Amino acid sequence: MHTNLAKHRRPVLAATRVGAVYPDTPHQGVEVAIAPDPGAGRSITLARGSVLASVPRGEGIFLNVVSTVALQRPHTDAWVVAAAELGALEKWVRTIAILTLVTGAADAPNLPPQLDITTGHNDARQALLGAGRIPAADRAGSQNQRRSIACKPC
Repeated sequence: MHTNLAKHRRPVLAATRVGAVYPDTPHQGVEVAIAPDPGAGRSITLARGSVLASVPRGEGIFLNVVSTVALQRPHTDAWVVAAAELGALEKWVRTIAILTLVTGAADAPNLPPQLDITTGHNDARQALLGAGRIPAADRAGSQNQRRSIACKPC
């Protein structure tokens, strides 16, 4: 997380980065800018003219391009995925900040992540029981958000 000092030093930089490029099906002769490596957290920043993949001339294949929105931490210059940073913030607000403000202590039961707090509830206990338990960052990560682009022959 960002330290208080780091938050006030300079604005955080944000960029869309590429986390992986790979063919839909294994294909001989395909060279990619960055291969998928789950959990490695590697990504590259694109510039005009960046080459994402090279394929043999005359062959059309489908490529998957995995992009992320990333933030650069001001105190370490490390690039981190925005969804992970926002997920950590959501968890802190839900499990510590709100509980401390409402109850005066952080040892109360946690609010469920899918509780709709945009509207009032006639029965708060029922709303708490009916709320989902999966945080938004986890829900977004588990959805199949894969898109293929066609790399057509020159």
